Formats: sequence, structure tokens, C-alpha cells
Amino acid sequence: MESQPSRPSCFARPNASWSNFESFSYPAAILGSSRACRADGRPFAYWTYSEIGDDLGAAVLNTLQRPWLPFEVMFSPREKVETMLYLLVPFLGLALCSRVALIAVPLLAERFLSTNTAFWGTSFHYSMAIAPVLAMAAAAGLANVARLGGLRFERRIATAGAAAMLAAGLAITMFAIPSVEVPLRQVVAPALYDAPPYADAVNRALDHVPRDASVAAPDFLTPHLAARDRVYEIGPETPPSEFLITGLIRRVGSNSTDGRATYREYHQRVADRLLAYQPTFYEDGWIVLRRRPAGTDSGTNGVLQPLPRDSAERLVPLNQTWQRTVDQTVGQLLRCTGLQQVRDSTARACFSSAGLALSKAHASLDRELSAALPRLTDGCLQLGTLARAGARRTAADFQMLRDTGAAGAAIAYRRAAEAAVADINDRDLPGRTNRFLLLCYPRPLRSG
Repeated sequence: MESQPSRPSCFARPNASWSNFESFSYPAAILGSSRACRADGRPFAYWTYSEIGDDLGAAVLNTLQRPWLPFEVMFSPREKVETMLYLLVPFLGLALCSRVALIAVPLLAERFLSTNTAFWGTSFHYSMAIAPVLAMAAAAGLANVARLGGLRFERRIATAGAAAMLAAGLAITMFAIPSVEVPLRQVVAPALYDAPPYADAVNRALDHVPRDASVAAPDFLTPHLAARDRVYEIGPETPPSEFLITGLIRRVGSNSTDGRATYREYHQRVADRLLAYQPTFYEDGWIVLRRRPAGTDSGTNGVLQPLPRDSAERLVPLNQTWQRTVDQTVGQLLRCTGLQQVRDSTARACFSSAGLALSKAHASLDRELSAALPRLTDGCLQLGTLARAGARRTAADFQMLRDTGAAGAAIAYRRAAEAAVADINDRDLPGRTNRFLLLCYPRPLRSG
């Protein structure tokens, strides 16, 4: 395995306590995390029907003893009933007029007897297997109903019924389903056809990846690279590739092979690879990097004009202190939140004293970043400016948490916690200084 050059200490992966920051809600459960479970004892369970029984045998026994139990579970809570109506009403209930509808019963039971709440609503893909069955049942049901009109009216009834189903389906899809992500609704939205502001930069970045090279990229870019023989989605087990292309500023797509990683976790994965690559293109937060040959040193900064070394060497320990005090403040505020939840009289004093070291660390980092920016150009200037803005926003988030917590303002504290979680996990504002130094620290790196 290729040895990695020594890196400044600020390049270390952020403290794991960041992953618990979602506990900042007031109460703490407001942003409770959803974790994947696995059948080997780590939480993913293939059996998700615990309301009927802990396993198949128990479910059969409970159903024999209480035959109404599956019906109670099937139609409660209300969200399940609403989803069933969304499945049946577009077909005007005609699916129920055919024996073909019986094929849908086990598919419906699989969803609505489960304790997995993702199965109950309309937001995901779980209706795809049921919809064709209901469509065939509705066609057969319409034929059955049309025959009741006799030969004279059968064709007219069938035509009118089909037109009515089409109209009902369109109306319900466009206006009745509450989700804002209904694809048909998006298709007719003019904004869908507007190119995003970063499109030109992304297209130019793609042009800088040779067609015969292997490349790693975030999920939404992989279709644009699919003509190549080897394309990898950036993830925890992505193999080395000749090129790496990614955004550094804004989240686009899921940035995750499993759809669950936060933007911060995604950039931790990217950071693990950056020192093995050299930038060949940068524009508006989008970067293309080429892997250095095995056995070479840390190379150069490529197309990026780096920080002056004296400024970089001052920034490294300041950023290290900043990241450490951020982690410490997370722990302090979580402790204060716990005190406030049990109505401890020391909670307000706890909030007032939390994060004092962070304020000092941020002031020092901000001062050095502000002094360094006039000495930068182009890509590193943009990355440095965004790093400073990200640190300022993070410090402001913590100050708001301190102030609202000390004031005992529960609603304001909850909103401040939600904003802080979004800025940290979804925008990775604290990580901007790490990416700035990873890419703009002058290379070759000095050992030690």
C-alpha cells in the first residue's frame, strides 16, 4: 500500500462527538437519528412485524388467538388508510370489482403490517410493485362493470370509465398527494428545466477527466461518466482511481452510496484521499484531482496557488484548536441541555459558561484567515473566503445556542439547534477550514 505523506495535525478526521450533535434538539429527541440495522445482531431486522409477533411463529399464534389483530394493525395509524386510498381511488375502486385484486393483498399486507414507517406513506417507491396489479385489476373490473350495461352500452361504459380513471389519476397525483416531490408535479414545473448555477463549472470539470481514465465521483455525477470503463461512487470502500471529481461547497444529490451519509461524513471520506491527489482543475467549488504515482512525495498544489508557508504554518495550529474547542463545546452544550431537561437550577449558568474557549479560538482563527486572504488568488482565495464565512456562521450558531439556552427559551433553542445541525451535518461549515488547508497548504509537505 502506498505510504501517505505526513500531514499537518489539522488534517485529522474530526472528533466522533460531531456525530452526536443532532442531540442538540430541545428536547433531545426532536432530531433523533435513524440508524440502519443488520441481521447479525447489529440493528437491521428483516422481520418488522413486531406488532403481530416477534417472529413468524408468534405472529401466526397471535393471529389465531386474536383474528382481528392484523386488521387493527393494517388500518392504523391513519397514514396507512390514506395511502390505500391513494392506491385505489385513482382507479375509481374498480380494482375491487375483479378477483385479480387478490394478488395485491399480500403486497399490501407486507407494507401495512410492518412497523417500518417508511412503508406506510407515499414518499418512496413501495407502491411500484402494487400499482401494476391494481391497474390490471381495474381493467378487469371495468370490463366486468361494462358488461352489466349489455352489448349496446358496453363499449361506451368502458371508454368513459377509462377516461375517468385517467382524469382521477392525474388530479390526485397533481393536487391531492401532499408530498412536494411528486415526479409528475416536477415535470410540469418550469424550474425543472432551468440549469443550476453550478452547471457550467461541473461540465467543464467533467471535460477535464480523460475518457480512458478511472474516476471516482459523487452519485449524481456518475451517470455523466458512465461511458468510461471504471467509474466509482465515492464511499467508504471506493478503490483508488486515477481521477477524483467532487464539489467542495454545496451538497448536490445524496453524496452517499447508501443515501444516509451526511455531507460532513461525505467530505471526511474525500479528505482521506485528497493528499494522494493533485488538483488539475478548479472552478466555483468544483475540483478535479489526479492521483500521484506510487512512491512520489506530496507533489504540488497543481492549479491552485497555495498559501504562503508562514501563514499556512500559523493557520494549522489555530485550526486544530478551533476544531478541538468546537468538539468540546458540543459536549458542554449537551450537558447543559440535559440539566435543562430535568429542570436543574444550574442549567442557565451552564449555558452562560459553555463555549467561552470556542469564542477565543474562533477570534484567533478569524484574525489569521483575514490576514491571509489578501495574499491569495483564484481558487484558494474562494476556498479561504468560504472557510472564514463557515467558521463565522458556526461560531454564531453556538452563540445562539448559548443565549437561548441561558434564557430558558425552549422554542428558540430548538430552532437554533436545528439550524446548527443543518450547518454542521448538511452544509459541513466547520469542515471548510480543513478542506481549505488540505488543498492550499503549500506542497511538498514537510515531515513532522
